[in-house]
Amino acid sequence: LWLAWALPRWRSLRHARWMGTWALLGTSAGLLELFDFAPIWGCLDAHALWHLLTIPLNYWLYVIWAEDAAYLADEE
Repeated sequence: LWLAWALPRWRSLRHARWMGTWALLGTSAGLLELFDFAPIWGCLDAHALWHLLTIPLNYWLYVIWAEDAAYLADEE
């Protein structure tokens, strides 16, 4: 749904480009849950990598929403 929101606004809003990129990266990270692989070094598997990727993705989502809120506040 976020990608559907971002695509029509891709050229006009910078944070829409970020949201589209975030949606694609989040989907890619989610694929780690589906395509599991054997642990590397006995502890680093697909599920651990997914947890590692959710940290920057959640922060990035907060930044995008903050920029969108600032855009909406300036629009009024």
